[in-house]
Amino acid sequence: MKAITLSACAKINLVLEVLGRRADGYHDISTIFQEISLADTVSLSLVNQGIALEVNNDPDLPADERNLAFKAAAIFLQHYPQQLGVNIKLVKRIPHGAGLGGGSSDAAAVLRGLNQLCGQPFTSERLAELACSLGSDVPFFIRGGTALGSSRGEVLTQLPVKGWRAGLVIVKPQVSLSTALMYKQLNSGLTIGLENIRILRLILLEQRFSEIGPYLFNRFEDVAYGVCPRIREIKQALLHAGCSAVLLCGSGSATFGLTQDISAAKIIAQAWKGEESVFVAEVVMK
Repeated sequence: MKAITLSACAKINLVLEVLGRRADGYHDISTIFQEISLADTVSLSLVNQGIALEVNNDPDLPADERNLAFKAAAIFLQHYPQQLGVNIKLVKRIPHGAGLGGGSSDAAAVLRGLNQLCGQPFTSERLAELACSLGSDVPFFIRGGTALGSSRGEVLTQLPVKGWRAGLVIVKPQVSLSTALMYKQLNSGLTIGLENIRILRLILLEQRFSEIGPYLFNRFEDVAYGVCPRIREIKQALLHAGCSAVLLCGSGSATFGLTQDISAAKIIAQAWKGEESVFVAEVVMK
């Protein structure tokens, strides 16, 4: 096998609580990651040497060593015993600066794809170790699905959730939010998200999906409203349009609304009035 094409799915955080700043400058978090169907396409082809990256659909993203997909290839090839190179083509659909983990998912897809092309030299656990050096969200995308995340988000416990078939309307304002800026402006408070995680974990495992809405929580939401008041307006508009629950995506700036299924999400998306980018997806079960 010399070439492979993979989907690199986005994620949402059903709960995202920030627990405090660590000695290394990062923050401990507690979260529930959920993979969704909005996805980039990552195509890889092996060559004798070097790394080349082509990015389609998003001219603002770099196509060099600043891109996480490029970094992922470099990390893999550094640890692979044979001399190889790779050409990477990204077709972007996940908006950047939205809190959906697009760059992290691309990086994980590169690691998974190269591992397949090279005959599975690394276990998924070893790939997750390589992923940790690329970013806190990257290890989640090695397996995807539904998972509890702790420490910086890289310590994962997979949740065997089955049967959830929710649709999503995702609305991203024109502004993008810097994760570093969001952490800088974050005020500490009661860690109410920990109780939400405990309850929501049981709801998901027991397939009581209609009860999910009240337990969604994102510590960054109030900060996002201050930085971009339009985000609060988007949340209210999605609720008014019929979404059962609405929450900020990661550290922003996109917001997702849950619907009964993808058909309901498409109806809301088609009726959206505003300058924002609107996407439709559904949750991905593993």
